[in-house]
Amino acid sequence: MTQHNLISALEDLRERYTQRRKRVVALNEAAKAERTAQNNLHGARDKFQETLAQYLALYAEDVPTAFGTLEPMPPLPSVTWLLSDAQRNQLKSEINALDSLIKALKSAIDALSTEPLDVVRLAKANEALQATKLPVVELPQLLEQYTQVLQSATDHLSISFGTVLRDAFANEGLVLDGRPPIVQVGRFRVSLDFAKRRASLAYGKEVMVERMGLSAEAILKAYRSAYKALTERSDDGTKWLEQLYDAWRIVRFRQGSDKPDANLVACYIELALQRQATSFLRREPRKTLFKEYSRAQFAYDVDLFINRQRLSHKSLKPSLRVAVQAQTSSPERVMWIVSGETADDGSYMSTLTFDERG
Repeated sequence: MTQHNLISALEDLRERYTQRRKRVVALNEAAKAERTAQNNLHGARDKFQETLAQYLALYAEDVPTAFGTLEPMPPLPSVTWLLSDAQRNQLKSEINALDSLIKALKSAIDALSTEPLDVVRLAKANEALQATKLPVVELPQLLEQYTQVLQSATDHLSISFGTVLRDAFANEGLVLDGRPPIVQVGRFRVSLDFAKRRASLAYGKEVMVERMGLSAEAILKAYRSAYKALTERSDDGTKWLEQLYDAWRIVRFRQGSDKPDANLVACYIELALQRQATSFLRREPRKTLFKEYSRAQFAYDVDLFINRQRLSHKSLKPSLRVAVQAQTSSPERVMWIVSGETADDGSYMSTLTFDERG
């Protein structure tokens, strides 16, 4: 099916369900009018009965003979609606579902009619169509065709944007590896979301920039800032390891265990607290006094001071334990430590140990 034929099929579907909506709305309005009429009839009958009772009480002996014998009328039977409350609610739900479907179809038609194709608009319309609650027989086949158009547009954008991004990094003397939507520059990973026009940046798998605009300039700027935040620090390795050792002891004490292993993430959090100024810890823990120490910075320091420089605290050597597969989905339990030259060259680590080594 060509793109033109797909647009025509979606337009036919939209017209058909627009007409269906008109009929459902008309039925709902008729049901509402029927209820109003019955309520008015009962109201008028009740009012007449009340007025008649008052009249007879006051003037029973003077009732004109032309009226005959006036007596209270028997009550009307209880109201029975042509449509029950449950049926009315079903009509309202159908109207809402039709509104969503018609809106989604229009969005899809508009997105397909735009040149060049806008991936963001295509993706949003696709999500809306996928979420429809009505059993539309033709929709699965049309969605299959629509998804192919979306994928083609995404691939085209991926190639064109990937070229622009690669050239931008090359101008800085940097090599961008991989293919969108995931690319790497050294130990950093860039994830590209074309459907939402945004990107994220991570050191290994530890996110440093969760969301930024999908532009080569924004990504390059974020990379420079992240690289500087990791590499242009003046931390003393010996002092850092001493603080890490203290954090390890505190975590083990809190765990109430004699085992030498302590959760690495818990040690990181305790270390981040130890790095704070005295004014933050003892006087007032204000936000303005907090010294940030990110997971990515800690992961970088772990590799630098433990893996590469192989520092020790007195006679104690720190070591890390690789996490088991079941732990890797929980950032509270593990941390990705890059040990090679690329973002993927590393391991999820779960625990930290200090032990004697000769």
